[in-house]
Amino acid sequence: MAKEVRFRYRLKDFDDWAEVTGRRFADYTNVPGGDYLFQLQAANNEGVWNDKIFELPIHIGTAFWRTWLFRISFVVIVAFAAYSLYRYRVEQVKKKQKLKSDYEKKLANIEMSALLAQMNPHFLFNSLNSIDSYIIRNESKKASEYLNNFARLMRLILQNSRSNYISLKDELEALELYMQMESLRFKNKFCYSIAVDGDVDTSSIVIPPMLIQPYVENAIWHGLMHRSNGTEGLVKISISKNDDDLQCVIEDNGIGRKKAAELKAQKQTNHKRSMGMRITQDRIEIINKLYNMNASINIYDMEDEQGNPKGTKVELTIPV
Repeated sequence: MAKEVRFRYRLKDFDDWAEVTGRRFADYTNVPGGDYLFQLQAANNEGVWNDKIFELPIHIGTAFWRTWLFRISFVVIVAFAAYSLYRYRVEQVKKKQKLKSDYEKKLANIEMSALLAQMNPHFLFNSLNSIDSYIIRNESKKASEYLNNFARLMRLILQNSRSNYISLKDELEALELYMQMESLRFKNKFCYSIAVDGDVDTSSIVIPPMLIQPYVENAIWHGLMHRSNGTEGLVKISISKNDDDLQCVIEDNGIGRKKAAELKAQKQTNHKRSMGMRITQDRIEIINKLYNMNASINIYDMEDEQGNPKGTKVELTIPV
């Protein structure tokens, strides 16, 4: 009887015969793409399989991600993405180098301005005038001392200006010479001191050149030279180390910033003498960007118990 007819099927060269039990369809999963031959065979109620097999050609499409076109396209896309990333990184490095180069050029220009401020005609004229004055008064010993200090200071300034960093020892030597000359020129109207903590090795610590001098010059010219109470002026420099920072404190017992600003407004020529401080501030800002540092300057007005000005304090923090 027809109900007792049995069927079995297979995909030739893919799987083995599978007999149909209670259903009239065949299903497959995860069959790779390609050409197949579906075979169907019947058996009678006695279980004898017919020699004649029904065959049906079948084509199964390949998933797009398994095609060679997709694989080649994927490799091309990955290679293009890698190349694009490489080019992007190269461009970023070039931009960074260009930015650094621009900063270095700007820094060099400002450092040159700082050098010109150090050797401004006003200072040169007064120094040479002081030497001439000693010669006229037959004070040959003082004239020789002043001239030697002047020559040493010019040599140090020129030498230090050629480097991005110099030793703290060289910076303090230039400061010592500068204050000696100013004290001698103003007939010892003020005294000065440089105190360095014992744990500070001035030979091994390096800092950008000519950072401290403008604040010392400002203390002398704007703070001490206008004192009128008859007492001796004082410039005190203290050098210490706090973790990885060098702390430089410049104190004077002058007239303070408020009174100095009033006098500056009356004398336009004094305006030029604060140029060194502005140039130094610009240099510090660029050095911070260029070398990823965090140097800073804080200026405080000191007052006595009655609120009267008794000087100015400058705190310069330089990462070392």
